[in-house]
Amino acid sequence: MSQRYSRKNKKSSVEQNIKKKKEEKKKKVQVQKECLTGFSTLSQVSGVPKKKSYHSSLPIVQPKSVVEPELECTLCGKKIDSIASSFSYLDGYAHFDCVLDRIAESERPLSSQKISYVGGGSFALVEKGEDGAWSILKRIEVENRASFENMKAMVESLKR
Repeated sequence: MSQRYSRKNKKSSVEQNIKKKKEEKKKKVQVQKECLTGFSTLSQVSGVPKKKSYHSSLPIVQPKSVVEPELECTLCGKKIDSIASSFSYLDGYAHFDCVLDRIAESERPLSSQKISYVGGGSFALVEKGEDGAWSILKRIEVENRASFENMKAMVESLKR
């Protein structure tokens, strides 16, 4: 009997200790809550304003769509599908590939040389050196600034 009684007392004392610890934790949490009154998020503490949805007062303008012009290539005679990938060449417009082929025919690059587009309406005859770097041997201007501006003005006039 004495052993049973002592086990019960041990169990009950352990249970009592657990209950006391839980109550102490509750008290600590209540004390912490009392100290931090009014703020529930870090944004409130730092003074960050609440997010508000933005509504513009400007009217919505529908974007204009570009209508592709019905142009033919001056070099091959086929229809130009995209004016953005063409050049104003001679008295009309030409495909990028047609202009590239025409330059390759006239320049006749060697096996170590290539024709490359370098931007701004210009191509170049380039050669790969022994160190692997490419160098420009000759610059070939196909489209000057004025003809490019004329093409841009034509495309702007086709917008609806």
